[in-house]
Amino acid sequence: MAFAFQKMDVYRASMEFVSFAKKVSDDLPRGSANLRDQIMRAATSITLNIAEGSGKRHRDDKRRYYGSALGSVSECVAVLEIMGAIELAPKERLAEGDALLNRINAMLLKLDEAVARRDA
Repeated sequence: MAFAFQKMDVYRASMEFVSFAKKVSDDLPRGSANLRDQIMRAATSITLNIAEGSGKRHRDDKRRYYGSALGSVSECVAVLEIMGAIELAPKERLAEGDALLNRINAMLLKLDEAVARRDA
């Protein structure tokens, strides 16, 4: 039996980004452990906050977790920009991650709006 969050498009997209983050971080040169760790922590934070938020029963609790996921999306965007700025990964590859993050961000914003309207 699947949990409700496992059926959510935003959750599946966040899992796709975790996979992307792992691949891009595995290709980083030596001396980039800080960025490797940062993107993996932030990517997993997106997914975990979506899952945890979906399991909350109260609107404010859900919104808090979805807000944390949005913050982690922004963090991932910044890490990808840093990687590009210091030429640690090809810009085309980083653009793939950025597009996925934009998609996740849009879905999270819509989800948060829908939760905010419920029982308002």
